[in-house]
Amino acid sequence: MHPKIHTVSEASVLIAALATVPVVILEESGEAFAWLPVADWAIWVVFATALALDTFYAESPARHLRSHPLDIAVVVLSFPMLPSLLALTRLARLIRIVRVLRVAGISVRSMRALKATIGRRELLYVCSICLTLVITAAMTLVMIEPDTVGDSFPNALWWSVVTVSTVGYGDIAPVTIPGRIAAIVIMLAGLGVISTLSASVAAYFVDEGNQSELQQIKERLERIESILKRGEADRQTSTRR
Repeated sequence: MHPKIHTVSEASVLIAALATVPVVILEESGEAFAWLPVADWAIWVVFATALALDTFYAESPARHLRSHPLDIAVVVLSFPMLPSLLALTRLARLIRIVRVLRVAGISVRSMRALKATIGRRELLYVCSICLTLVITAAMTLVMIEPDTVGDSFPNALWWSVVTVSTVGYGDIAPVTIPGRIAAIVIMLAGLGVISTLSASVAAYFVDEGNQSELQQIKERLERIESILKRGEADRQTSTRR
């Protein structure tokens, strides 16, 4: 795939992943805005198009699909008519599980898109992963235990930040087994992400300090070189006289 096409595709995936947050929250709360189905279909089209492009430009399309089951799962779980189909087959109880899996799959997929678009900017990349983890954790708790957070995303976001950072105030805590399992996963992931973020911030400032010292050395060498050139020019002038 051409690098520009790949970059545009991954950037579109990131935008679609961000748009998934309000869409899933509103769907879970039972809101019926007119634009909601349109946004849902648009998000699905982005993920389906990205999968189609990656498969089309792959050396072996079949091998690409086998090695990227997550991309297929995201397209399937994001299909807008899937909840209606589950309801028709008397599997409506699975709708919430499907939404949780959808959020998890899109979060992992967005991390790959982040690496493709801003992976060279290490600090920004790690910060983006941390933000993705926090939002994913908040959405997960809202869907698994809406009563625990008062069916409020801001409350869930507060719990997510406290949990990921391992502070653990305890004002909001999961009470069901699925909620506690999700909290354990988020805490373990948070340990790695927060540690990496701290290391990246430290490395950033150390690198800034090194760059500053190198710049000072460079300026001194330039001044010395300028002085030597002037001295050489004066000596040649004296010799000619």
